[in-house]
Amino acid sequence: MTGSAESFEPIELENPAGPNLAFVGRKLFDGEYHDLGFLRIYETQGGQYVLRQRWSRRPGEILLDRLEVRGTLDALVALLKPGKSASAVRRALGMTDTITID
Repeated sequence: MTGSAESFEPIELENPAGPNLAFVGRKLFDGEYHDLGFLRIYETQGGQYVLRQRWSRRPGEILLDRLEVRGTLDALVALLKPGKSASAVRRALGMTDTITID
């Protein structure tokens, strides 16, 4: 899932657990689910994947606020709580819900 160099742009994300993260990348996914919260997934120009997730049940009650980086899209999406919403994210990214092994 790569794009042309023109689709990449400088991005800086707030990191709730440390220094902010700056990279050249593009947004692959932007959505909100009741059981996952607000999600944004980015691809960096260097081929890494970034997840920004913030989940709350009510205003002012933040249950999860994180920024994660992984080397593959599969590894990044595997961080999401399993369920229908995670499957919907996978489908939206063009990923399958099937793992093939030898």
